[in-house]
Amino acid sequence: MPARATRSSSRSFLRHDRGVNRLRSAALAVVAAALVLAIAPSATSQPRLSNDDAAIRSALQIDFPRLGGVASVRVIDADGIHVFGVSMDKPMVPASTMKVITATNALTTLGADHRFVTKVVEGRQRNEIVLVGGGDPLLDRTTLRRLATRTKQQLAATGRSGRTMTVRLDDMLYPTPSDAPGWLSGDSPTYAAPVRALGLLYDYSWDTATNAAAAFVDALNTAGITANFGGRRAASANAAAVATVSAHTVGGAIKLMLIYSENNIAEQLFRHVALATGNEPTWQGARQAARDTLRSLQIPIRNLQLLDGSGLSMENRLTARSLTMTLRLEVDGQHPELAQIVDRRWLPTSGETGTLSGRFWAGGSDCAVGRVFAKTGSLAGVQTLAGLTRGADGSWKIFAVLTNDSYGDSRPVIDEMAAEINGCLAA
Repeated sequence: MPARATRSSSRSFLRHDRGVNRLRSAALAVVAAALVLAIAPSATSQPRLSNDDAAIRSALQIDFPRLGGVASVRVIDADGIHVFGVSMDKPMVPASTMKVITATNALTTLGADHRFVTKVVEGRQRNEIVLVGGGDPLLDRTTLRRLATRTKQQLAATGRSGRTMTVRLDDMLYPTPSDAPGWLSGDSPTYAAPVRALGLLYDYSWDTATNAAAAFVDALNTAGITANFGGRRAASANAAAVATVSAHTVGGAIKLMLIYSENNIAEQLFRHVALATGNEPTWQGARQAARDTLRSLQIPIRNLQLLDGSGLSMENRLTARSLTMTLRLEVDGQHPELAQIVDRRWLPTSGETGTLSGRFWAGGSDCAVGRVFAKTGSLAGVQTLAGLTRGADGSWKIFAVLTNDSYGDSRPVIDEMAAEINGCLAA
């Protein structure tokens, strides 16, 4: 379920003659002229831009003032060469572009092939078993049915298939759930469920663990084992295993999280990064793990606030520089784990998949359908987009556009800027 967002009106955004509008807008021309001076890098500090990159800069200098509110933009190429930037070190509310950071940290610490384990262990009585949550963000009823079948086989092997079994729940891998700083009243469970170590995919309810346990009990009964739910009870540290499943991977979770902006998945991965780095799976421990992991990747963390994994918090802060530096790791040839995000199309594709499926159809940006791979972000007053596209010269261009305190719909302008970065939309 995507993060809360302002609902745009149903009015259409009519195509416009970009050249005529720009010539008519004296105010924008004045601002653009000022931006030329503010943005242009020192001749001694940057290589001379190619004609294609110079065209990108010229177009974005004109479009930047159209964003409204407080805006931050940066564009670089795959070698890290600066193409365009305004307020690129300004801390901004990132909304769901925070998931780019969460995905990067999870791949760095866990790897795409790491599997989440859900298991059943022996309880304190012979007719008792304990369902132990391992924080699988993709857990579904099919997986629980498989676990129930394996549990039935083990119970039969130990002479208990005819007994009525009590199922206990252990979701104590994480502490008692609480809201992240900056979550608004009503955000949980509407936009993110309380973070528990057991829950079914797409379950946005108060107690996802109890719901999952009930589904497991149903699966046992369907499999021919009479079972009932006995409530929460921690498994003994040395409890013998009855059955396990490990059907889902970090890579699968990241793909679903990025394409559909799935908040529950993001918060699970936020906790798993904490565990993988030796931190407590608390909000504080996960924040520390996120900062440490970015630091290990040489991403500057000054002024960043990483308060959750989903981007739901209004107190999160990222910069356009930090986002573009992080995204560049996917195409720099030095980070094969991160390259999967691009190689396997785990980011939404403009006009085609996920949260970009309904975008890039207005204002001339439709030329970039299928060409931009980027993570969206939307909260009240916040519109963001961060991703990659191949420019007119065939090389990767990495960009981040963040707007805050803007209560109009800046998405059409952002999409046009991405099309200009791609090179299909001329200034």
